Amino acid sequence: MKGGLRPATVNQRLSALSAFARFLIYRGILSGNPLELISRVGRASRNPAAVKSSWEDVQRVRAQVHSDMLNLRDRAIIELLYAGLTVRELCSLRYDRLWSPDNSRLTVGERVVTLHARACLALAHYLILRPILKGCYLMVGNGAENALKRSSVYSTVRRLARLAGVRVKVKDLRQGRYIAEVLGFSPVFIAAGVAA
Repeated sequence: MKGGLRPATVNQRLSALSAFARFLIYRGILSGNPLELISRVGRASRNPAAVKSSWEDVQRVRAQVHSDMLNLRDRAIIELLYAGLTVRELCSLRYDRLWSPDNSRLTVGERVVTLHARACLALAHYLILRPILKGCYLMVGNGAENALKRSSVYSTVRRLARLAGVRVKVKDLRQGRYIAEVLGFSPVFIAAGVAA
């Protein structure tokens, strides 16, 4: 290799830049990690058609969860993940009455996450039900103090993906909104209310 870097060196530097981007996301400076859209050297590159297909699968999962109007918690989970929250952040949210539907921002630790319209609506609907549930966490589950377990979030995403007939993971949901913003995707086959 004349004057070039070894693939391992390039991948290591991409990983370092990705870690820095995650720090900027945590600080609220970036809304998504652009390095997650770059393939590492030696791995199959993600072509635009594959990225769009993955994004469309995410939209199908979102449409699936919105088809059941009574499943308020799962809808809030999916939309908060789509807004960019990590599973750890989602499960650690405490129940308080400080967030209101007219507020499009959610503070998670030191990070401020801007919520899209559908996430605000899903959270507002869930908060109607939340006062009758036990525990001090926003998302109620079977964990200590009625906290939602991380494994429950992963199984919820898997179940909804199976119902929608697609293969979507939590990472795909978390990247979906950012990918749409960066690449300008808009869902043709999904109701506008869900796509917000």
